[in-house]
Amino acid sequence: MGAALRALRVEIWTDIDGVMTADPKLCPEARVIRKMSFEEAAELAHFGAKVLHPGTLAPAMRENIPVLVLNSRRPEGAGTEIAARAKSGNTICAITTKKQVAVVEVEPVQAIDSELLGALFAAFDHHACPVHLLGTSLGRVSLIVSASSALPKIAAELESVADVRWENHRALVCVFGENIRRQPEVASRAFAAVADLDVRVACQGASDRIISFLVDESKAEESVRRLHSTFFPPQREPARDWGSTSVAFCQAG
Repeated sequence: MGAALRALRVEIWTDIDGVMTADPKLCPEARVIRKMSFEEAAELAHFGAKVLHPGTLAPAMRENIPVLVLNSRRPEGAGTEIAARAKSGNTICAITTKKQVAVVEVEPVQAIDSELLGALFAAFDHHACPVHLLGTSLGRVSLIVSASSALPKIAAELESVADVRWENHRALVCVFGENIRRQPEVASRAFAAVADLDVRVACQGASDRIISFLVDESKAEESVRRLHSTFFPPQREPARDWGSTSVAFCQAG
């Protein structure tokens, strides 16, 4: 409606203060991202951020209409502004997780070529099974897809061209930031934080904004909490000045 009316801006009123650095149900200390680009917000939504649907921003992007995400319970809050060239201002802007994904390993009967890749995508599209990430190596194609009861049917459809195996009950955990693929220290810190959680597969998509990896679904929430505390350490309350005496306050619990 905002795009059709050529509105000056679109406001989305929800029950949190804006787009957050993590799901506040998992990380109560999550912070509001004040500004971000359409591309950042769309990728966050695609990979698990729940405040926006992945398709919500497309009409606003086409018409270059700023989108504000605001809290109906705290209307005085600044919320999050999503616009064409806005930047979050931080190296890392958010941590997300997307549960209920499956790892699919495809070993072709012959070589990996455009004909095989076309058959793969056609089969997954035919059974309405979205592909989130894809990687290739010598003699194998690895895909991250939405977990689906159609996987046996997809494997049967492709049996003449490839052997298809899969594992369910996985979660995709993503670290978002500007150009983080070109900052190896970010990946180093991320994997150090979750090294003991059986991180099985490192995933690299086309975006420069995402580092992602797979964990067992039962370890997804712990992964997000660890990563958030690594990149967004708790903010300390400033010392308060009572007369001539500076007193630092601590909160127990």
